[in-house]
Amino acid sequence: MKLWKVLLFALFAMCVSLPLPAQNITFSNTDGMFNGTGLSSGDLGLSSSALTGVSGFMGDLFGYNTTGSDLGTLSFTSGPLMSGTMVPLAGQTSTFGPGGTFKVVDTYNGGYGGFTFKGVFSASEWACEIGINCHQVSGTTNEWKGEWVFQGTLAAGTTLTIDGQKFTASTPGTIQITASGPGGALETVTENKNGSISFADAGGTTRFGGQFQISPEPGTLALFGTGLVAVGMLRNGKRFRRLTGSTSVDS
Repeated sequence: MKLWKVLLFALFAMCVSLPLPAQNITFSNTDGMFNGTGLSSGDLGLSSSALTGVSGFMGDLFGYNTTGSDLGTLSFTSGPLMSGTMVPLAGQTSTFGPGGTFKVVDTYNGGYGGFTFKGVFSASEWACEIGINCHQVSGTTNEWKGEWVFQGTLAAGTTLTIDGQKFTASTPGTIQITASGPGGALETVTENKNGSISFADAGGTTRFGGQFQISPEPGTLALFGTGLVAVGMLRNGKRFRRLTGSTSVDS
């Protein structure tokens, strides 16, 4: 094989294996339902939330910056409640242990060319929004009003999968999700008969904050290694022919 062919292959493999530039990605969502499996124990989750905006992708992924009424779905489940309650009042913060999942699925244009973004929480908390009077509704034992904010740290290893190509974040990222009523009104929270909690969210937003470096999976890096091995074998082969005086014809 001609040397320039091997070098071209190695260069291609190296370009494929280079990490994507650090990116600050924002996912916007609306509606959906927050659910807590218990008032003083269990986990918190968000389901049926519509993805309405994606921005911050750079380079080859810039085409994924888009907005719309229904681009996909966003959901999460926290780790177990470690301290506090599922309905923290004014000035209170509840914490969750590590675990749970965060997932964004892009279904824009029927999912053609879309992506899946998945992560696991290393830590998260749930608090009454600063300056908001989160309180129990007078005369009730199972209703509260207020505005709450979920903040979570996604552990390193969060994955972004695009058309079957998987990339892994090498550093943690953060998300923030707000549960509020329509038009900024206070949210009504209800404890159901089975002890679960329901937050009928109508105006929440999500931000994936922390900058992170997305790197290809090991299989892609192995491709680059194959190119380097090929270059090394070619150079060693030519050195051997010079030492032995043998000749060959390049194909």
